[in-house]
Amino acid sequence: MAALNRTDLENLQRREIHLSILSAVFVFILAGGVAVLMYPLVFVHPVEASKWTLRIAFVGFCVLSLLFVFYLLDRQRMVRRLKQQLLEELERNLELRHQANVDLLKTMPDVNHFWDRLTTGVPAALGEPPEARRVAGELARLQGVECAVLARSTLHAFVDCFTVLRPWAAVLADAAAYPIARWAVRAAGRCVSATFAHHDPDDLARRLRAPALVVCDGYCPGCGR
Repeated sequence: MAALNRTDLENLQRREIHLSILSAVFVFILAGGVAVLMYPLVFVHPVEASKWTLRIAFVGFCVLSLLFVFYLLDRQRMVRRLKQQLLEELERNLELRHQANVDLLKTMPDVNHFWDRLTTGVPAALGEPPEARRVAGELARLQGVECAVLARSTLHAFVDCFTVLRPWAAVLADAAAYPIARWAVRAAGRCVSATFAHHDPDDLARRLRAPALVVCDGYCPGCGR
């Protein structure tokens, strides 16, 4: 934190006080010298016609000189007090700025925050959401089957199934199935053996000659089946 140099400030204030005192002494000496030169003309060898006028002027000159010296000292004291207040205010602002910087640094992420956000090596898309099992159970009840599996996407699900499928197994696809199913078949390095009429079990039975993987939509929004 930037701090004020107290030593330099005290030296500067001391020099200002010395300068003010020197100015007051200089004025006082000049006024005293003038008063000494005026004294014989006013009191020792006065002119009778203007004696009282000169004496009044002499006294007024002395009084004004003293008032001017006191004015210089009083102004110096006031300026010094104002400077002291400004320095205190400046120190308080510096302290507040330093505290604000410290608070800002405390809000910045630390090492623990950095380690918590390091990757685990598994992309988020490959992870299973917390609600996946519950949704899978609801989907199985909706379809009237024992269980269901949720995948990251339809394409990922098909690719995974076709990848673990035996090489000799055939793939039969619904004629109106989503194109994603055919994309996944090609992505897995396989091909569709045959297609059957849309949601037609009889046509599927006629084409089914050996164990095969049947690809069709569980629910078709187009026909409502």
